[in-house]
Amino acid sequence: MFIARISKGRTIREFILGVMIAPTIFSMIWFSVFGTAGIQVDQQTGGAISKAAGSSEALGLFAYLEQNPLYLLTSILMIFLVWIFFVAGADAGCIVLGSMSAGGVLNPKRLIKLTWGAIMGALAAILLLAGGLDALQNGAILAATPFAILMCLMCWCLYKTLQHDFREERRQVQEIMAHDQNVEKEQMQEIMRRHESGEPVGQTVSSHGN
Repeated sequence: MFIARISKGRTIREFILGVMIAPTIFSMIWFSVFGTAGIQVDQQTGGAISKAAGSSEALGLFAYLEQNPLYLLTSILMIFLVWIFFVAGADAGCIVLGSMSAGGVLNPKRLIKLTWGAIMGALAAILLLAGGLDALQNGAILAATPFAILMCLMCWCLYKTLQHDFREERRQVQEIMAHDQNVEKEQMQEIMRRHESGEPVGQTVSSHGN
């Protein structure tokens, strides 16, 4: 719903390019460049990065950044980017859940969004305290399973809607073409009638009273 709102006015081709293809290409480039660089640095440091990543993926990232210049600046930048990612995702989730719980309004009230934000934050904290990051990941997978089924149904509905729109657009085009053909036929019949009666073909018929 959030992506649909920010994509309003775009064509389906632009939506697919901006939401699916472009992020996929960027992710491929990102993982190719930093993955290869991380493997190379790990080999040069005797496996220091792989040991840190074995304890935590975040430690592996900072262990890699430590081997490069401007470690403090890049570390702060990474923390800021991760913070932006979580804030943007939480804000989008609050807007979508608030809109759904408020009857589908486009701009739910701030209190509703804050309520959903507090609920999501509390659930995340409980899962982290109960089982750590693994519990949080498993909870996210379990919560997303019903939505995956719903997304499949939405894809089917979108396919049927696009088919209906295509048929309707084709019908309108055929009606316009048929109307144009009828107009041309009437004009040709009028030209032939004037030609047979000896009237000027290139002049319009004068109005009554002249």
